[in-house]
Amino acid sequence: MNASTRKREPISTGSEWTFELIRQYDKEIARIAERYALDTYPNQIEVITAEQMM
Repeated sequence: MNASTRKREPISTGSEWTFELIRQYDKEIARIAERYALDTYPNQIEVITAEQMM
C-alpha cells in the first residue's frame, strides 16, 4: 500500500489548538498546494482572547 492509497487520519479531531498543531496544518496545506502547483504565502498568526475579538 503506497502513500496515495493508504487511509489518512485527520490531523486533529478536537477543538484545542496549539502552535505545533497549526504548524502541522500549514505543512500539510503547503504539501497539497505544491502538488497542484499553487502558490502559497506565509501566514501571520495572532493569538487573542475572546474579548479582544469582540
